[in-house]
Amino acid sequence: SSGINAEWPLRPGPGSGAIILKTSYDGPTKVIKIVDAEFGERNVYEDSTRVALLTLPKFFFNLRLANGIGLSVVSGDPEELIYLTMSGLVVDMEVVGRKTALTLDLANFQIDNQCREAVVPVLFYPVMGEGEHAFHARLSREARGRENELVVYPEVQVLLANYTLIVDEVLVLKLIQFFDSTNRTKLTTPKKLRSDVRPPAKQLSYAPVLIEGIVIYETVFNVSWTAAPVLEPDLLAIRNRVGFKSYLNFSDVAMVMAKYQRSCFIPPPASKKEKSTDCDSALIPLL
Repeated sequence: SSGINAEWPLRPGPGSGAIILKTSYDGPTKVIKIVDAEFGERNVYEDSTRVALLTLPKFFFNLRLANGIGLSVVSGDPEELIYLTMSGLVVDMEVVGRKTALTLDLANFQIDNQCREAVVPVLFYPVMGEGEHAFHARLSREARGRENELVVYPEVQVLLANYTLIVDEVLVLKLIQFFDSTNRTKLTTPKKLRSDVRPPAKQLSYAPVLIEGIVIYETVFNVSWTAAPVLEPDLLAIRNRVGFKSYLNFSDVAMVMAKYQRSCFIPPPASKKEKSTDCDSALIPLL
């Protein structure tokens, strides 16, 4: 009745911890609080909300292009060189804490040879059965340790269809000409840099990487090559500069990539005086 706070420690039984009953007055109302003696007063609603927020994804990205997308490479003439169409593209990325999961799926795609001299209008396309997709990959990544000093890939899976590649010599030379002109434009762009100031050297950081499982399933590439009987002077000059000459045509040369499956541990770089003891080890810089 005096309005002064009172505390009575209670011990229900051995090993059960301790609780405290607190009484106080809020105006004419008597308030009784039951408090854990070890942790003190805590807001249960705030604690549950904080736990819920920690379990939610920190980053989530989802891209779905059911009807597809098209991309063109056009030279400065202008002339369209190649055209890429993709359909059924799905990209899912989720980051929860220190765990990352990435899924890529492509139902179908095709790269067309758009050159005027093209004998075969298709450059690259998948060969699939019913229900198959052109490309599917799944990757999961996790940083472990107090300071994220260990990078772990619990799952890396790549599923490929069979592919057909039809290479036209004229298209190859025109692509070289296109990228040469692009690089020439970059080199001729003036840049204002002080001669007495050098940018600091980029330091590479290394960390151990644990690959718990990687699987790349078997696929077959069928490759064909079409040589150009006659070339324009500018394309002929590029071919002579590059130094390759082709006089023969070939078609449907099959290259089989067998299934690749492996689990290994890649340690951090050893010093010059030390040698790596793991026969499957290698050094991978993590930028």
